[in-house]
Amino acid sequence: MPIKVSTDTVFVSIDGLKDTNDELRGNTYDKVIKNIKNSDHPNIFINYTINKKNYSQIEDFCYEMHNIKQIKGIFFYFHTPYYGIDDLFLTIEERRQIIKTLIILKNKGYRILNSSSCLRAVYRDKWERPSDICYVYALNKLFKCCRAYGNEMACKNCCYLGYPEILNILKLRPSAILSALNYLPVRQRLPN
Repeated sequence: MPIKVSTDTVFVSIDGLKDTNDELRGNTYDKVIKNIKNSDHPNIFINYTINKKNYSQIEDFCYEMHNIKQIKGIFFYFHTPYYGIDDLFLTIEERRQIIKTLIILKNKGYRILNSSSCLRAVYRDKWERPSDICYVYALNKLFKCCRAYGNEMACKNCCYLGYPEILNILKLRPSAILSALNYLPVRQRLPN
């Protein structure tokens, strides 16, 4: 079924190429890609959570998504160990190597929506957490920052890149502001 919703923007979670995504998320890849290709929604973006099982597929994934005209870009996150260190967890050193790759791929022209300023902040591991700029509503409760608020290990290893992205926008970092403009619905974007 094609994506037919009245929202300005649609984010679809895909975590790797077919076999890896299906291992992580169940047998969903073919159906999700078919729904995206059959959609006429003007603003479809991919959320990709990088982990031990899919980090080596990032460039191939970017290439595959780049060839699907309905997809306007990819926002990358890193797996956060909310429930403790697990087999998907990447160390800070591993994440730093992946961040270098993401910056190279951005420079090659792939539509990676993470801003350079955010990626650099995460590379340096110098971003404020927990954050008081966002709240999450889940399980009929409002949580400051996230559902793991107060879990020091999850906070220390937090890789939800949406927060440092927002922090960089609020600090008026040019690359973060320009990256955020990519989320504007097509009809609201500024003329070239």
